[in-house]
Amino acid sequence: MNLEELRKQLDEIDIQLTTLMEQRLKICEQVATYKIEHNKPVLDIEREKQKIQAVRDLVTDERYQDAAEHLFTQIMEDSRVLQTELIKNKRSE
Repeated sequence: MNLEELRKQLDEIDIQLTTLMEQRLKICEQVATYKIEHNKPVLDIEREKQKIQAVRDLVTDERYQDAAEHLFTQIMEDSRVLQTELIKNKRSE
């Protein structure tokens, strides 16, 4: 396989990842609404630790576990930022 073909595969995966990211963030908006209604904090440290470990366990090639942890740590941070912003906006209404 040549470099162009490999890059095309990467581009296709990027499209899938972007679509999934948008779906995930839309659900995070619903989580924020739930947290507002039930007076829950944005950050649940125990849940995040469990999630990171679950993600690491899903990775079949151990060489990629750190990368998966890094990716999901960033995803969860972005989710918290979104939730915090939504909660802040709801409270100021």
